[in-house]
Amino acid sequence: MQQCSVRRADFPKNSACYNRKNDKRLNCGSTSSVSVSDINGKVLLHFADRTTSTADFVIGCDGIHSIIRSQYIVDKPQYSGRIAYRGLVPIDSIKGGLPFPTYSMSYLGSDKLFLVYPISKNKTLNVVADRQELASKFSNFSPTVRFVIDQMPAQPTKWLLNDREWIHQWTFAGGKLVLLGDATHAMLPHQDLKHSCPYPNKPVHYKYIFKMPTLKAGDSFPSDVVFSYIPYTEEKGDITACGLPVAYNASKEWADKKVVVFAVPGAFTPTCSVSHLPGYIQNLPQFKAKGVDVVAVVAYNDPFVMSAWGKANKITDDSILFLSDLDAKFSKSIDWADAASGRTGRYALVIDHGKVTYADIETERGALKVSFKPNPQGFSGRKLVFF
Repeated sequence: MQQCSVRRADFPKNSACYNRKNDKRLNCGSTSSVSVSDINGKVLLHFADRTTSTADFVIGCDGIHSIIRSQYIVDKPQYSGRIAYRGLVPIDSIKGGLPFPTYSMSYLGSDKLFLVYPISKNKTLNVVADRQELASKFSNFSPTVRFVIDQMPAQPTKWLLNDREWIHQWTFAGGKLVLLGDATHAMLPHQDLKHSCPYPNKPVHYKYIFKMPTLKAGDSFPSDVVFSYIPYTEEKGDITACGLPVAYNASKEWADKKVVVFAVPGAFTPTCSVSHLPGYIQNLPQFKAKGVDVVAVVAYNDPFVMSAWGKANKITDDSILFLSDLDAKFSKSIDWADAASGRTGRYALVIDHGKVTYADIETERGALKVSFKPNPQGFSGRKLVFF
């Protein structure tokens, strides 16, 4: 697994450089935030130096003592009873003393762990421990470990390690504010995911915050959307029989029709097969009664898998079209493909004669709140009426 270790103090500088290259401005000079408020569709930030600033979105990554979190969650960090000693060793002082081509090392013992990794463009080695204590506790470890310990400063920094309760909500202010890192889910450093937790969050936040849909109610349906599709035929009716895929030009086929589209992360997967697809099958008569001409399910699977999924659910006509969004091409074009897996997201669209009248995506894994329609009046009790 490739990793990039960055010293915390260097991260804002590197971020600023990145944003300048992309013609974006990053302000790293403000003092700590005191409060945030939602005003007229914007987020207003109040800082300790009495200045204010407005933003479209705010990412609250202000650590385990998060001021922003305290506005929405009533709790406090708790001392864990543990202490960490952190020391920085210049790389030049250990060159030639390490037996491996990498400076990232983890030595495991039966009851202890020695972990080091480079930061600051491979100029400094980060070690979490006290030198004198380490020399004693790791005296029976390899010469490499003892060599690195000898290069540590005599008095490294000392940190009290706090912990916080896990929270199940990290977006606030109508989705315009997101908590990140220790402000959301603090972990003790010896728990390995601690150092990488903020970054698995990043695709999620980008997906649901920065990756706002490029297709929304009121828009025209794109003119170049083509799926792959295998029409059902009796001679190829067996689930193991393979028909021939054809290009299905959705933009052309749906230009003069009322269409309901629902997308799923994958054919034959549990939620999709047990709840999502059956819900649409059961409500086909109500859809038709409301003037729906086409009901289509879209997934990233190839057309052969989509065809087999239709047969497995006894769809032997075009009452539901099983369309392959191969490589999630269409879903990616509207920013509704899963960032981590590359699969189609779980979403729903309603298109009326070329105009999008409804578009929404599930933001919780396995949820069926906005993409499942148990009756023609709205999604799962929400006041969202299609027709």
